[in-house]
Amino acid sequence: MKKTELREIEKEIEDAQTSRFRADVHIRINLGLLTIAFAMLTFILTVGPSLIKNSFIVAIQLVLTIPLLTFLTLVRSKQGSFRKYTNINPLASLLFSISYGFLLNSIGILLGLLVNTSLAMIFFAVSIIMPIVYSASLIIAKQETFKKRLLKDALFIVIIIVLGILPALKLL
Repeated sequence: MKKTELREIEKEIEDAQTSRFRADVHIRINLGLLTIAFAMLTFILTVGPSLIKNSFIVAIQLVLTIPLLTFLTLVRSKQGSFRKYTNINPLASLLFSISYGFLLNSIGILLGLLVNTSLAMIFFAVSIIMPIVYSASLIIAKQETFKKRLLKDALFIVIIIVLGILPALKLL
């Protein structure tokens, strides 16, 4: 076997291991978020079911978070198992932005309902600022392009504003 062929095989093995590792990390994060969603839903149904009856926007987002995160976890598991599934990154990114946004919106709206609106707005502000800081660091490190990060962050921020901040301020 030639050295170049051996290097190519080693590179493929390394790429496969990296892909599996990244998928495992994503799966763990998704399972953690799924646990939070189930805990929130259980808490609400046990302690204050009227919260869901009085706020359809919280109910629908929290309920949709669970199947979205479950499907996202399945997508990520395929991605880590088979190299040919690496082209599903856009789907995984979309599902994550939507489900994570829904989960944060549910928490923020509930903070507004149960504690006060100011605390909810602080929560939402941090929820918007942190992804922007993360994206800026990726762009500076040249790991991702501005256009790619802009698309991901714009979707997430629109979800937070339209389905989180506006309902928390009782404007929607």
